[in-house]
Amino acid sequence: MVVNSCAVSPDGSRVAVAGRELLRTYSLSGAAQQGVDLLAHTRKASSHSSNDVSWLSQRPAQLVTGSISGEVLLWDTTRRGSRLVRTMAGHGRAVNRVVCTSDEPPRLLSGSQDCTVRLWDLNVRNAAQL
Repeated sequence: MVVNSCAVSPDGSRVAVAGRELLRTYSLSGAAQQGVDLLAHTRKASSHSSNDVSWLSQRPAQLVTGSISGEVLLWDTTRRGSRLVRTMAGHGRAVNRVVCTSDEPPRLLSGSQDCTVRLWDLNVRNAAQL
């Protein structure tokens, strides 16, 4: 498995590891564990291969990934079944970087190979500014 990115949760208790057909979280306390596979109950798709991962500081159980297909994906680590909460489309090429703000409302920036940066308001469905 190819690892493209990793990020420590806001409280420092977990790490998310993302890459080609890979999205797992691991506890940073205690002995090494198998981790939680966030893709386990999600229909496999090439769009789930991730270039970057970032935790939401306002929603500690959620994280976002930037996909090779140009989508930004919102995940919930506590959700049962498919942990994919939302798919946000707007980029024409791979998303290389996602950064969550600590502002309220929660927002994130995504940077893509299509030479654009988008600002997303996570409280509003499908709202992105260029």
